[in-house]
Amino acid sequence: MMYLLCNTVLNTLKKANANKHYLTHKEHKYFALEGESRKAALQKLKNEKHHQQAFFSAFVNQNSAAVAVTYKIAHILGKRGKPFSDIEIIKECIVEVVSMLDPRNIDKYIQLPLSRRTVTDRQHELAQNVTEQLHTIIQNEDVYFSIALDESTDKTDSAQVLYFIRAITKDFQCYEELLALGTLTGRTRGADIFENFKEVCNKLQLNVSNLVSVCTDGAPSMRGKKEGFVALLKKENLNLKKLISFHCILHQQNLCAKSTILQDTLDRTIAIVNYIRVNRMRHREFRQMLSLDEETYSVDLPYYCKVRWLSTGQVLIKVLSLRRQILNFYKEQGKQCDLSDEVFLRNLAFLSDMMTKQNNLNICLQGETRYIYEMWQKIQAFRKKLSFFKTLLCRSEISAQHFPELAKMLNEQNCENKIFDEYVGVLDCLIEEYNRFSDFDEHTPAMKLAFEPHLIDKSEAPEELQMKLIDLGEDSIIKSLFNAKKDPIEIWKNAVEYPCLREHARRLLSCFGTAINCRQRRTMLSIKLSISKMGSNYQTRFSNSSKDLEGGFKQQSVSQGSHKDALTNSGLGIDLAIPSAPYLDLQGILQQTELGAVTDFRPSEEIQDQMQRHMDGHIGLVSISHTGQSSSMEHMLISVTTERDPSLNLCNYVFP
Repeated sequence: MMYLLCNTVLNTLKKANANKHYLTHKEHKYFALEGESRKAALQKLKNEKHHQQAFFSAFVNQNSAAVAVTYKIAHILGKRGKPFSDIEIIKECIVEVVSMLDPRNIDKYIQLPLSRRTVTDRQHELAQNVTEQLHTIIQNEDVYFSIALDESTDKTDSAQVLYFIRAITKDFQCYEELLALGTLTGRTRGADIFENFKEVCNKLQLNVSNLVSVCTDGAPSMRGKKEGFVALLKKENLNLKKLISFHCILHQQNLCAKSTILQDTLDRTIAIVNYIRVNRMRHREFRQMLSLDEETYSVDLPYYCKVRWLSTGQVLIKVLSLRRQILNFYKEQGKQCDLSDEVFLRNLAFLSDMMTKQNNLNICLQGETRYIYEMWQKIQAFRKKLSFFKTLLCRSEISAQHFPELAKMLNEQNCENKIFDEYVGVLDCLIEEYNRFSDFDEHTPAMKLAFEPHLIDKSEAPEELQMKLIDLGEDSIIKSLFNAKKDPIEIWKNAVEYPCLREHARRLLSCFGTAINCRQRRTMLSIKLSISKMGSNYQTRFSNSSKDLEGGFKQQSVSQGSHKDALTNSGLGIDLAIPSAPYLDLQGILQQTELGAVTDFRPSEEIQDQMQRHMDGHIGLVSISHTGQSSSMEHMLISVTTERDPSLNLCNYVFP
């Protein structure tokens, strides 16, 4: 309870305490009033109180918006992986834009607390918020989750393990986030990775019994039969229920694509490219030759990179399209070129077609929210395509639709009806390579039960699910949703009448099919940061689910202005609303800003008393302004503005 006369707040609402306070303050002028005068005075006090509250409400809303801006900008910079020092440029751009479009409100934007330090702090707070939300979710006993992990080294040769988690809650909410960034200080054996994984589980209090699957690459430290991470995980018996392990489907597809099909043709093509690209002078001469032709004026021969194997198809296509220019260049250099050999050109065209098809498959398998069964269907479809291509080659049916480069080459060489047994053998090798997905073949029935239950043979399903599968097969609504390729999570979320099927689907929906997230994210490990800060940056940048960016700072009532902004913007300061109170804590007010923390400002008792007398129960603002610089010292002016007096300069504080 607060008294309107003296703004004294009582802790209890007892009548005796109120009467005692009333009787001890009879000297106040309002006690002499009676009747209508007393009512008018009371109404005036109420109006002043409401005015004060309205003032603070407007001030809080304005400063809360300024704080919200810093969080949102920090989130954008984190998602884009931009350095926090860019905030200085961003603020400069904001001020320039506002000065042209809305100059009347430019002061608001100049005073935005945007500095590298502020954004760094916001970034850590956002990362902490994401981590807390994730921990709250995964610690529930009814949450199924899977782990994808990958080990690599950063720029300083420190071994890092990225753990990604995909969790499905009981109400079918899906979360795919970075779980942890582990560090291996010594060796990187399967046992070392396993010990690091146990440390992560203990630290985050993971309920390992709900772990459904793990997805890794094919390294011996991960998938070794005896001492690999997966083998040790199963051997340890951490209360796991039918743990499923997958070898990253993208990694396996890469191995298939890198198989030695027409390896001699590929090596000879690479030699042609390298002859031109390795020597800078020859490369300039070749580009000069291309610039003389309008069709190839802006074209160049790409450099082959074995690591970035997806570019192989583009390199082969480019060599085919520029083969005449390359032949002429070789002649000018007095060299023989394999591009004059018709058999080599046919092999190159066929190799180009097959590499392009595999590149397209790889791109289809990539993505943030790919379900494991969708990826597996792409592989199964490609297997059938390979068998179909083999049938076409056996019949000598080479069309531009399926083999565009080979069909074009055969047309130029007038040998359309020739049977190419060698190419049939190449396809046999590819078909054999694409049979390596044994782990996915093993779990195909279980995946189909979760993603296409209306198409599964009921006799092949587990006995406890057969009756419900028959019911589901006659459910026209569920069948139409599956036939329309709707999101499986949304379908099963509403299929509450099939609890056993929903539970099975929830386990499979949590599975990773690839560790591509880990591979894409580990490119940032080249940045030299401390482990803690690196984890914070990772957490914000690679967060997939929407976050409550305002929930963590709605309780902030004032903008935390950056000290650099206050010291560099001459004539502009940090304004803090201060209420009327018996004792004015100026030091506490300054500590609300980063400026107070940096300068370690300690106002004297004289300044405190002077400010208190000046305020005298009125609402006001404390203004901290930068007034100049001399030598290595900064000058800070502290002033007060109230309703009674426009301005009172308290002190000119100097600090290094």
